Amino acid sequence: AEASGGVPGNYIYTWDNGLPANEEVQVCPVVTTTYNVTVTDELGATATNAIILTVNPRPIIDNGNLNLCQSVDPFFLTATPPGGTWSGLGIDEDEDESGLYDPGLVDIAQDSVFYEDENGCIAVITIDITALDQGTDDASCPNADTFLVSGGTPMGGTWSGLNISPEGIFTPTDTGSFLVTYTHPNGCAGTKTINVGEIQMPVLDSICQSEDPFLIAATPFGGIWSGTGIIDEDTGEFDPRESDPDENKIYYQINGCMDSITIFTKQIDAGFDMGACPDESPFILPGNWNPAGGIWSGIGVLDTVTGQYDPGIMMDEFNDTLTYTINGCIDERIVYVRYTEIQTDDILEMCSGDERIPLNDETVGVIPNNGSWSGPGIQLSGDEWYFNPASAGPGSYQLVYDANTCTDTLLVTVFSSPILSPASFCIEDNPAELTTSLSGGEWSGPGIINAFSGVFDPQVAGEGIHTIQNESANGCVSEVDITVIPFALADIPGIEDEYCFMDTMIILNPTPIGGILLVDGIAGETFNPSLIGSGIHTVQYSVGEGNCYSEFNSTVEIGEALSVQMSFISDTICYGDQITISATAAGGLPLTEFEYNWDNNLGFGRNQLVQPESPTNYTVVIEDGCSDPAMGSLEVFVHPEINVNYSTGQTVCFDDTTSATMSASPGNDYTFIWDTDPPFTGPIIESYPTDFEVEVINNETGCSVSEEVELPGFGPITANFGVSPNEECISILDPTIEILDFSVGAVFGNWNFGDSTINESYNLGDFLEHTYEDVGTYTISLNVSNEGGCTSQSEMTVCVEEDTRLFAPNAITPNLDGKNDSFQFIGVGVSSIRWNIYNRYGEVLFTGNSMDDKWYATYKGKPVIEGVYVFQAVYFSEYTNTEQKMRGFVTVLY
Repeated sequence: AEASGGVPGNYIYTWDNGLPANEEVQVCPVVTTTYNVTVTDELGATATNAIILTVNPRPIIDNGNLNLCQSVDPFFLTATPPGGTWSGLGIDEDEDESGLYDPGLVDIAQDSVFYEDENGCIAVITIDITALDQGTDDASCPNADTFLVSGGTPMGGTWSGLNISPEGIFTPTDTGSFLVTYTHPNGCAGTKTINVGEIQMPVLDSICQSEDPFLIAATPFGGIWSGTGIIDEDTGEFDPRESDPDENKIYYQINGCMDSITIFTKQIDAGFDMGACPDESPFILPGNWNPAGGIWSGIGVLDTVTGQYDPGIMMDEFNDTLTYTINGCIDERIVYVRYTEIQTDDILEMCSGDERIPLNDETVGVIPNNGSWSGPGIQLSGDEWYFNPASAGPGSYQLVYDANTCTDTLLVTVFSSPILSPASFCIEDNPAELTTSLSGGEWSGPGIINAFSGVFDPQVAGEGIHTIQNESANGCVSEVDITVIPFALADIPGIEDEYCFMDTMIILNPTPIGGILLVDGIAGETFNPSLIGSGIHTVQYSVGEGNCYSEFNSTVEIGEALSVQMSFISDTICYGDQITISATAAGGLPLTEFEYNWDNNLGFGRNQLVQPESPTNYTVVIEDGCSDPAMGSLEVFVHPEINVNYSTGQTVCFDDTTSATMSASPGNDYTFIWDTDPPFTGPIIESYPTDFEVEVINNETGCSVSEEVELPGFGPITANFGVSPNEECISILDPTIEILDFSVGAVFGNWNFGDSTINESYNLGDFLEHTYEDVGTYTISLNVSNEGGCTSQSEMTVCVEEDTRLFAPNAITPNLDGKNDSFQFIGVGVSSIRWNIYNRYGEVLFTGNSMDDKWYATYKGKPVIEGVYVFQAVYFSEYTNTEQKMRGFVTVLY
C-alpha cells in the first residue's frame, strides 16, 4: 500500500488476514482472496483500501512423469485445462500447441516439459529418457556387398531380423523391405527398415526458384542425397531458393550403387516485403529483383515493366500483395501502406534521473515500426531507439519520428530531479537538515522528523545505512544513503606483540572500519615485517570524528632475520668417498627451534652424510615456522671417477705363468700396487694364474680405487685313483678290481691296466672294473687332460697271485633227478685229498681219496635217512705243498 496526505513520514499500516504491519507485505494465496489495509498517521487520521488477488487453478499434465526409451514413437501429451502451449526438448517448435512429444529429439537423460495455460499458470513434468537410436532407414542395391547399417547407439546392443548379423552386418540378397531391430541391455529396442531394390529416380521438369521446398521421390528409400539445393540429405528435401540458377546435379546413393537427376531452376526473386506512406511520391520498387524483364502486378503498380509504384492509390493500413512474373514463374512481395503515426497523444513527462525508455509500439505506439527518431536525448542501441532524459536534460522537447518519408512528432517534458548529497552522522550527533538542489519538496525515510525542512535525527533513525527520499513539487524522486555511525572504541583485533621477520603482508583489520591507520606514522592498512625491519614499531588507529572519535595505540616487535652459516663453502673429495656437510642457523625469535631442509633428497637435520658422484652444490633452507626462510649453499667438488682397464696374456695351464697389464684414466699418472708378498708395484705383472687385488692411485689427486685382476689360466688338473680291494696281492681266483677315481679337473684321458687289454677312455665319475686273466704284477696308469690341453699322470702297481681253494656242498638231494644227486669236493690248487662222511654217531659212512670221488648218500648199498651228516677232509696245496684240513656239514634231503 502507498499512503499520502495526513501527517507524512510515520504511517502505520494495519492489514487483515494476519499480515505484518508493513507498507509492503508478501502473500501466497491458494484461493482468490481480498486483502484490506488501514493506514493511520501520527494524529490518528485513517484511510482504508482493498485489493483482490485472483488465484487461477494450476494446470495438470495428464501424463505425469514418464520413463521412455528414446526409440518410442512420437505421442501426444495432454493437460487440463486444454488450450495452452507446450515447451521442452522433445516438443518441436511447430508442435507447441498440439503437444506432440518426440523422444528422438532429446539427446540428454532427462527432459523437463512445461505446459502454460491461457492464464499463464505453468505445470511441469520430468521425462527420463533412456538412450537408444536405431538410426534412419537404410537402402541397398540387390546382391551388393554386405554393409554395416547406420545407427545402433549406445554401443553394446544386438541386431536381429532377416539377413542381418547381431553386429549389424546386413546382406542385401533379395529385393524387398526388411524390418530389423536393435535391442540394448538397457531394456530399449528400436526398429527400422532396410529397403533393397534398384534405384528408381523421378522425372522432374523445370521448377521456379520461388516454389516451396519439396521432397524428391526416389526408391528404395534410405539412401543419401547430395547436390546444390538439397537441405536434408536423409529425406531428399530440395529448396529451389537454395539451388543454383539453371542446372543442378542431384545425386542419390545407396549401398552398392548411385544414380542422379538434373533439376533446372528458373531464377525469380521479387525482393523483400516493405512499408510505404500513402503521401509518398511514386517510386521504383527497391531490391535486386531477378531476372530483369518480368511483369509486375498489384493495385499500386503504375508501370508493370519498370516496377514504378504509387502507395497513394491505397488507403491507410492497406497491404498490397505484388506479383512478379517471368519465364512462367511467379514470386510475391507485400507493401504495407501505412501513415507514419505516434499513437499516444499525451505529452511524455519524465524526470531527469529516470532510466531511458525504448521508443517502440509498446511505449508510444509507432506505425510503422521501421522508422527512425531524431531530437534531443535520442539514442540508437542496436536496432532499438531510446529516449534518455539524463542526456536531454530538463526542458520541453519535440521528438520526430520519420518512416517512409512521413513523419509524426512526440512532445516530451523532462523535469529536474532533486540532487541529494550523501551524509554521515554519529549516533550521538544532534538533528540536522539535509540538503537538496530543489526547494519545496517533501522528505521521507527513517530518521526524518520534519518532512518539509528535511530535518534528520540520527538517534531516531538508529545505526546503519538509511535510504532517504526527496520528492520534488513535479513528482521527481531522488534517493540518498545516510549513514549513522555508532560510537565504537577504536581497536585492532588480532594484532600481536611480536612478529617474525618475514616478507609478507600483515593485514590489520581495525574496527570499526573507516578510520585512519598509521604504522610508524605512515598511513596504510598493512605492513611488511621484512621491509620495516627488526625492532620496535608503533601502530595507531583513529576512527570517527566529533562525538564518535576514538583512538587505539600499540607497539609491535619484529624479530631478527634468519641466517645460516655453512660448515665450509667448498671442499674436494674423491669419487665414491663420503663427506659430512653441516649448517648452523641464527636469528628468528628467541628460543626458536630451527628446521633444516636440504635439497638433493637429503631430508632434514643440521648434518648430512653425502656421497656425490660429480661436483654438486648442496642447498639448505632454514625455517623456524614463522620467519622468512634463510638459505645457504656449499659445493663439494668430486674428482672424476678412476676408470681402470687391464689386459692379460694368454690363458695357460695352472703351473705355467702369464701376465696382466694395467691402465687407468683420466690422466696417465698412476701407481699400481699388487697384493703380492712383498707387494709388487708397476703396471705389468707376470705370475701363475690367480686373482690379485690391485690398488690404483691417481698421483695427481691422491684418489685411489681397488681392482680385482684375474690372470687367466686353466684350472688345476691332478690324475689320482685308488683300487678296491686295497691289498698287497689279490687272488687269481677273484682277479677283479674296482677303480676309485680321485682325479681333479680332468676332462679327457685314458686308462692302461698293464695287461694285454686295450686302453680304456677316461670319463669323470664313471664306475670302472677290470679283471686280470693271469697271475703277475701289473702297473695301472691314468693319463688325463683338460680343455686347455694341460695334462697329469698317475700310476699304481697291482699284484695277482696263485691261490688254493676247496669247496663242498652243504646239501644234496639223491633222488636221481640229475640235480644235486651226490656229494663231491671241487677246487683248484689241490694236489691230493682224503675225505670221510660220518653219521651222528661218528660212524664212517663213506671214504673218498680224490677230487673225483662222489657220495650218493648210501651206506652199505642202501640210502641213508634224511638228516645232517659230517664231512672231514685232509688235502695238500700244490703251490705251498702244505697240509690243510676242512670240516663241515651236509644235509641229505629227499
